[in-house]
Amino acid sequence: MILDRLVLQNFGIYAGRNEIVLRPPSPEQPIVLIGGLNGGGKTTLLDAIQLGFFGRNATCANRSRLTYKEFLRGCINRSADPEEGARLEIHFERIVEGRHIRIGLTRVWRIKEGNVHETVSVSRDDLPDTLLSEHWEEYIETYLPSKLAHLFFFDGEQIKELADGESAARILASAVQTLLGLDLVDRLDEDLTTLERRKKQSALSESDQARVSELRASVETAANAAANAQQEAGHHRTKTDVLRKQLAEFQTQFRKEGGELYVRRDALDQEKADLTRQLNEASEDLRRHYAGPAPLLLIEPLLVKVEQQAEAELEQRHQKLIAHAEQQRDKKILKDLRKALPNDQYAIVQTVLEKNRPDREQGSVPDLVNPEEDFPEALRQLATLILPQAKVELAGLLRATTDLREQIARLDSQLGAVPDADSLARLQREMHRVQVQVRDCEAQQVVHDERFRLLAHDHRTKDAAFKKALDGLVDFQSAAEHDARILQRLPRIQDTLRQFRRRVIERHANRLEQLIFESFQQLLRKTDLIRGLRIDPSTFQMELIGNDRAVLPFDRLSAGERQLLATAMLWGLAKASGRPLPTVIDTPLGRLDSSHRAHLVQRYFPVASHQVILLSTDEEIDEHYLEMMKPFVGRTYRLEFDQATNATRITEGYLFDHETTR
Repeated sequence: MILDRLVLQNFGIYAGRNEIVLRPPSPEQPIVLIGGLNGGGKTTLLDAIQLGFFGRNATCANRSRLTYKEFLRGCINRSADPEEGARLEIHFERIVEGRHIRIGLTRVWRIKEGNVHETVSVSRDDLPDTLLSEHWEEYIETYLPSKLAHLFFFDGEQIKELADGESAARILASAVQTLLGLDLVDRLDEDLTTLERRKKQSALSESDQARVSELRASVETAANAAANAQQEAGHHRTKTDVLRKQLAEFQTQFRKEGGELYVRRDALDQEKADLTRQLNEASEDLRRHYAGPAPLLLIEPLLVKVEQQAEAELEQRHQKLIAHAEQQRDKKILKDLRKALPNDQYAIVQTVLEKNRPDREQGSVPDLVNPEEDFPEALRQLATLILPQAKVELAGLLRATTDLREQIARLDSQLGAVPDADSLARLQREMHRVQVQVRDCEAQQVVHDERFRLLAHDHRTKDAAFKKALDGLVDFQSAAEHDARILQRLPRIQDTLRQFRRRVIERHANRLEQLIFESFQQLLRKTDLIRGLRIDPSTFQMELIGNDRAVLPFDRLSAGERQLLATAMLWGLAKASGRPLPTVIDTPLGRLDSSHRAHLVQRYFPVASHQVILLSTDEEIDEHYLEMMKPFVGRTYRLEFDQATNATRITEGYLFDHETTR
């Protein structure tokens, strides 16, 4: 089967006519990716496919315990005319005897005079087919039994439920019975039990028959009471769901109009006061730095020149002192030589000494700084220690003050957007009213559920007492010979059926085990964790076999691995069915961690079926996983909820703005 297109008209959250093409453009790109935020209509699409195919036998997420007509009534879009009603169309193609057949299925339901009226029409190769229209339920149950639908149309919650061992056994038992046709055997067993009860009752005396009739009437009364209690609980649950939805709508409107900011106003004021205090402290620290050496950072190059000038001036000063000392020494020498040397020799010595002195006495450095002896060292300490430290501290303070000012500006913007109390007063009153109603309804729901539980228990107790009394009152010797023979042979027939059932399951258990195990190995990250899988034919409990050939407890698997096992179970059962059907998955990645998500994206979605429809949020299949899947994605759509019309519309392209596959 290939789903070609789906048409929704005034169905649930989809107002007007919405059409979506589901046929993949090529076998190499089997995935159709549909993205939407929570509450955007993804689950409604899954419900639409199941409702279209199976009608009253469909397992829809939003049906709860509603009757079929009540569910259809709730599926009509609120803005639509009830007499116009809602419409579903599913167009698909399947191969019959080697020939491609196009089938168009249409369900329309309207409300007339307070009652829901549904019509089903089917076309074959674009021509109306009256026979298919009248017998659609039998046709689809033959091709795709509704009890097997959960193998191909499922959501993340079903995977989560299957990850629990007991739920897995129950669902596995149901699927195996349908796959092997054992539901017919079970139905025959039930019919034989009914026949046995009737034959036993026919063998009773009039007084015993009166007693049995009294017990049967008691059982029927208890059954009716339990059914009524169940219906009342369902009605009340629907009322609670409606109120919860109203509350969610009020809360959404409250947030949209700034209600959350209004509630947080005092906290925002306090946060602004704290930030303002921190800004004042940081500003005071800045002022202290500006009053210290920090301003000298502006003239760091000039300080280097001042240091060089000061060293040059000190050096020149030292040379002059040396020259002065030499001059005094030379005067003393010449005074002593004046008496000891002849005039000509004295003149030579005097010339030599005078010639050497001018180099020391004359300096080329102007006196600009006139430094003390320790002045250059003080400048070096300032440049290498004090100013770098001041620079780091100043930069930190400037960053801190800038961040604080930005945070205060953000808070000012939020405080400026806080609405006044009057504008929110009506919404707050409505929210409070609905909150009170929700609490009351939830409390009453507990009462209704408990009443139904007690009445259901009473019904089971009376039914068991009825069967026990019936068995005890029958006198087989007094029964007619024909009825006695039937009663004697019925247990043997039923035992034969049970043995047949068990052997059929045992015969096919190995194949199911292998298919599920192979699927699990393909998905599992730890390929050396297990070496086999067993299914108990009587209880349908699954056991994992570790590499040491011992049973591996389920609690040894992580939550993600158990969900992969649940997915593998559905995948293996789908393979065992031998039916070439599409796979539709709502919230496909659930609560899996990133490594397990990658395994599903790479190893399951591209090969789960020839057509895979994924209904995902942007937090599940994000840009990273979309890039992984892109070679296998043939079409992408996004579900956009319009607040103005309170409805969802379908557009091409996924949830991100970049180019996507069409």
